[in-house]
Amino acid sequence: MDNPETTLVDEIASIPRTRKHFLAGAAAAAATLGLAPMAAGAASLENAGRGMKESPQTIINIAATAEAAAVTALYHVHVAVDRGKLGIANIAVSENLLVSIVRAALREEQDHLTFLMGAGAKPLYTSFSFPSGIFREAQQTLEFFEEAETIFIAAYMAANKEFAAGKMSQLAQYTYQIGGVESEHRTLMRAGLGQLPPNNKSFETQRYGTVMGAADTLQGLGIFKPHLKYPGAAAVEHLLGTTADRKSSAGVVQRKP
Repeated sequence: MDNPETTLVDEIASIPRTRKHFLAGAAAAAATLGLAPMAAGAASLENAGRGMKESPQTIINIAATAEAAAVTALYHVHVAVDRGKLGIANIAVSENLLVSIVRAALREEQDHLTFLMGAGAKPLYTSFSFPSGIFREAQQTLEFFEEAETIFIAAYMAANKEFAAGKMSQLAQYTYQIGGVESEHRTLMRAGLGQLPPNNKSFETQRYGTVMGAADTLQGLGIFKPHLKYPGAAAVEHLLGTTADRKSSAGVVQRKP
């Protein structure tokens, strides 16, 4: 039987449109460890980062798990929208805008996952459970993702602090860049719900002292129970490239750090 981690890596790295993002993550890991780029594929962050509560490897593994979960949920939301099965009552944006938000978020979360996998991340889970209502009613979708993004933001904040403590400035930058996008997602979900103002924080909320704290929260929400499998990078590319504007970029203009 194939190793699920190897299968994921091979699949992501084999797709031309995602390979460059995968290699960018590999180069980032290699640079962090002081390796030549050609050695990036074998780079391990397990023993790097002195002065940190968690190893860099643990941090990026948890981050990749959260990103895989986000991709899985957004992929199935997109499918529901495309099939006309997602009710849009009680939301404050048009269907076209909702589709645009979902598509861009799906693109961005897959790019995050691809980058992290290139850096050597190994998702802890690749099958997830979500409230069934998020695939039927847009209001529930937006409410769920507002909560999820708040968790992701706090997780990347903890990661940023950890990497700073470990004097790993490049990884601190990357987690800041990803966390910033998650903050945009949270605001968009609030806007979709008609919550005013959607941008309601001067400072994002610090919830966790370690990234594992975020993983524990997601575990408590039941997200890590097996049900829906991560669809794979190829499926994401196909869905984005054959629906709506048929652009696999989904309008996202910066796809690498």
